[in-house]
Amino acid sequence: LRYLWNGLNFHAWMEMPLKELHKELESLELSDGETALVHPVISKLNDLVQLGLGEYSMSTLSTDISSGDAQRIKLVNQVNCNLQGILYVFDEPSIGLSTAYQKHLLGILRRLIRKGNTVMVVEHDLDFIQAADWILELGPEAGVNGGEVLYNGCLEDFLNNKRIKSPTLDALKNKE
Repeated sequence: LRYLWNGLNFHAWMEMPLKELHKELESLELSDGETALVHPVISKLNDLVQLGLGEYSMSTLSTDISSGDAQRIKLVNQVNCNLQGILYVFDEPSIGLSTAYQKHLLGILRRLIRKGNTVMVVEHDLDFIQAADWILELGPEAGVNGGEVLYNGCLEDFLNNKRIKSPTLDALKNKE
């Protein structure tokens, strides 16, 4: 703890809220070596802050992080690594997020796709569904009364489909 980097010791850096840490790291004049180390951290911090996790600190215990926030932290870690050819399945990742945070989340999911991955999302938020490239509608109801593939195709064809009975389709049509 007696060693300082840019005036702060390790404990001080770890206790800083992520939003503040992001601003602090972006404002520093860094050497080339420091830039190589700090730039990936700044990139991850930006994603975390944009997803509404800026109040956490690096020292936050995992037991103090909600399951939804933990899922978003894992997502940020994945999008900032170089894996490709992976199938990612997310269960309602937008739950509890404001519209602005949802837009950033969609951007992160698209970054995963651009890297050559496949992203499947189980979602009930209509705005999120409308952002999908492909729709797989299961039904006709939930639980034991479901399980049939009602639709499998692009969003535009789903919205124009007159043959299937789907609460999702009805909700999307009524939304417009």
